[in-house]
Amino acid sequence: RQMCIRDRFKFIRYPHGDGGPDRHPPELYDLRDDPGETRNLAADPAVIDALRLVRLPYHLSALTQAAAEGALAHAELMLSMVNDIRGQRDRIVAELGRMGFTPYPSQANFVLFGNVADPQRVFEQLLAQGIIIRDVGIPHHLRVTAGTETETSEFLGAIAALAPR
Repeated sequence: RQMCIRDRFKFIRYPHGDGGPDRHPPELYDLRDDPGETRNLAADPAVIDALRLVRLPYHLSALTQAAAEGALAHAELMLSMVNDIRGQRDRIVAELGRMGFTPYPSQANFVLFGNVADPQRVFEQLLAQGIIIRDVGIPHHLRVTAGTETETSEFLGAIAALAPR
């Protein structure tokens, strides 16, 4: 393939021996819209193979990258929110334990808990109240995401009626 960068544009043309113009039509990229050239990388195959070894395991969309930049720009606010979520997560763990469920320690923003006699029934009854939790496919277990103080209170109030104790 042939590549040419001029001003803010990058043009790539594939030779016809590489499958013909129908298989690989020419490509034109505006580098102002994509300064990191994240949508396309024209390089020697050996360079591309080396990059594959060190790239992130999951693609991050432009929207995700923009959200991350926004979060970093407001780090103090984000850290405050993280601390609030940790507090709600710890509250969920403590209360579920008091109710007779078996919550597992977590460093994430969710809590996996067991000792749920009928996970499908609990899931459906909470859903009917507008509370969404997850059935992750582990028998007698469910997972809940820590949210705001109000959301946590609503969840704990609703699940208390379904608790083993």
